[in-house]
Amino acid sequence: MNPKNFKQSCRPALAVCCLLLAFAAPDASAQDETKRPAQRKATPAAKNPAAATKKPAAGEARAEGEAAAPADEAALKARLEEILKLPAWERVAELEEFLDGEMPDALELRAIEHMVGSLAAFADERLRAGDAARGVELFRQAVRVAPDDMSDRLFVEVVSQLPANLYLLGQREAAFDLAGRIERRVKANPRRLLALAPFYLSMERTNEAARLAAAAAKLAPQMPA
Repeated sequence: MNPKNFKQSCRPALAVCCLLLAFAAPDASAQDETKRPAQRKATPAAKNPAAATKKPAAGEARAEGEAAAPADEAALKARLEEILKLPAWERVAELEEFLDGEMPDALELRAIEHMVGSLAAFADERLRAGDAARGVELFRQAVRVAPDDMSDRLFVEVVSQLPANLYLLGQREAAFDLAGRIERRVKANPRRLLALAPFYLSMERTNEAARLAAAAAKLAPQMPA
């Protein structure tokens, strides 16, 4: 691929880091995970963020139908806002701990979506620091953690941009692998399949873009896009 053409066609993807940080909340100065304060114990989140969606044991959960008290919900929202001010690597650990608690469904979904954005931001940091293996795995974890009912904003601004971000950071094969993983997650959603097509077009893989368009058309032949 002509490098000049690639830079021009991928220009929107160059802003993906800003999108990641904007979605996951403003980040403090990037810090290496080895510099975590001694008083803060590490959690398993950075190694297995998928555990973030685990709920408390049945005996610890609220009774069915019982909603969080307004004061409790306000406190949870305040805590989440504080977590979102942390550096990406620390947000991942804190969000995992936060999601272990009981909370309203809407707040839980919001926290999970912030987990996805935080994982992606942390992955970007690791890749730029030269830790390719860690960065690639964190991107894959971000895709795994993304909920099936994620918002369109999260998918369009973060998840669908991850393959291009990997490619721009020199991880060509990992980028196409990640695009395939995302496609499998959204294979029944025509709009999200179409959102992946620009990545293949920017890579001059028009056959792959056409394949996604055909799959979307089969799912929703009446959709103008």
